[in-house]
Amino acid sequence: MAMNVISTQSLAEQHGPKCRVCDDPPHIAFNWQYAQQNTNHNLHVLASHLKQVKVLKFGQLFACRLCGSQWVLDDGLQTATRVPSERLNILQAWNEQRLVIPSEQLRALDAIGGTAPNFWMGRSGVIQIPCAITLLTGERIDPALVWITKRPPIDMFTSRLMLFQPVDKVEPSPFALPLNVRRVTVTAPEISMGFSPTRVEALDGRPFVLHWATSLFDRDGVKGSEIRLSAKGCTRGDPAPVAEADSTYATYVVADWFEGAERLDKTRAGGRPGSLLRAWWKRLF
Repeated sequence: MAMNVISTQSLAEQHGPKCRVCDDPPHIAFNWQYAQQNTNHNLHVLASHLKQVKVLKFGQLFACRLCGSQWVLDDGLQTATRVPSERLNILQAWNEQRLVIPSEQLRALDAIGGTAPNFWMGRSGVIQIPCAITLLTGERIDPALVWITKRPPIDMFTSRLMLFQPVDKVEPSPFALPLNVRRVTVTAPEISMGFSPTRVEALDGRPFVLHWATSLFDRDGVKGSEIRLSAKGCTRGDPAPVAEADSTYATYVVADWFEGAERLDKTRAGGRPGSLLRAWWKRLF
């Protein structure tokens, strides 16, 4: 299993001739349905210049008629996302492979419990599960964040990516936050533009603030398993240090969505790890 460490260079920083529809202004993603309605002229022109190249295992691949830039329209026909040039190869590999998680490892992931963050701009349909993975070569990857999704690995928020293949072992990670903490981060309200904090404490009482939907923690010698929810709510100007996002140090492991995958989502308190899938395992295996 090869890991791809990919540049996260923004589209604005990439060199080359500018396209009058893709780059004026520069677009990374847009609402496909909104563009079809022609309520925004620039988006309507952009969408009209995209021609379908092929149907992917999830979604569709388009290319700009003028510059050749490739775009992926998600499986729900909601959002078109531009494919950075450095992710063209992994997009092709993702589309050509069946990224199936074996039943034994699904049980291990179910016992840990996943959450379904409410992503923006078409990044819905994702269940993320923090864990440690031991490869068949004996290499251990910790922390890892398994993404079970229909989305291809083209988003630019992380540079460490793997496509899931059979591995030796999937285990809980000491960097993983407790499930009840992860649940709260998923539903944390936005108190300012792009900031949805959750206040937590280490076992020794030190306060921290988690930002947005978070699964992992590693700061100041404290790991996720040592974090608990704080009785004190988070307010503007809270002096507690803000933890780094998962994407700064986690390896994202992308696996295919499958029928019944939603049962791995324990976002709601009633979704207990290791319980909802038992009857399903018996029927499936």
